[in-house]
Amino acid sequence: MSANRSRQARQLATMLTERAGVKVTLDYHDTVHIRGRAWHIHWTDGPTWRQMVTLAAGLADRFPSLDIAQMCPARSHTALGEAAAVLVWLHLDPANAEMYPSVWPQYACDAISYPESSATVWLRRAEALLSMAAGRIDSEVCNAVDARLRSDGWAGVLEWLDEIASGGRRLRAVQ
Repeated sequence: MSANRSRQARQLATMLTERAGVKVTLDYHDTVHIRGRAWHIHWTDGPTWRQMVTLAAGLADRFPSLDIAQMCPARSHTALGEAAAVLVWLHLDPANAEMYPSVWPQYACDAISYPESSATVWLRRAEALLSMAAGRIDSEVCNAVDARLRSDGWAGVLEWLDEIASGGRRLRAVQ
């Protein structure tokens, strides 16, 4: 790899960091998505992968040594960001709850940008959700939310999470 490409990759990462408002890094390594090696864009929470690819594509003319169209987005999530994304995603479209609960985190994180910057009420609820988990949202927690949703509706889920967030009870058996 040429020094020019490495320099341009560092410059692109800096510009993406400035535009996205989250730390962005680029690295060049083997990939499972395309044959051979490719540049990977790494960041945590912040914009969705589609938004990051769009930001990078908008800068393509400034970095002629880089094939931005072949870059692989690699977004990771904090536990709080993932939990907030799930709650906001369910809140924005009740039909999302019809999906199998174990896939909620994946779909929510694909759809919700900047979950770590959600309104304070959503972050408190996300922390309440995490208090029931072993540090991350798992199938058991998603199933508990699903059971509560089916028995008490979305308003009941929010009331339950607000109670947990205020130091109230953690779990109640769902009939």
